[in-house]
Amino acid sequence: MPKGQTRDIVRVRNYLLRPDVDMWNETLWNAFHIDDEELFNGNAKELNQAFLWGAKLYINKPAAFKHFDDGFVAACGWSIGTLAERVVENWEEEEEAHA
Repeated sequence: MPKGQTRDIVRVRNYLLRPDVDMWNETLWNAFHIDDEELFNGNAKELNQAFLWGAKLYINKPAAFKHFDDGFVAACGWSIGTLAERVVENWEEEEEAHA
């Protein structure tokens, strides 16, 4: 995985694990649903849990992560890395808008 996506996965993971961010936080959800098409058959909490599970595998068991991510891509069309990249892009756009 490209270095930028690694940084993004860790950054989004750390955000989701903050004590002030609950599991129903819609940051990933909003990034994932960039149009009216339903890309994830679940809710924000389930998407956050799936992302955190994938990030944990990415950090601790890279070989297992590949299988997880392949399944995530097959099911959703996006990889965990792409989702993290989109979230970080959204954050950067918000920061620029408020600068």
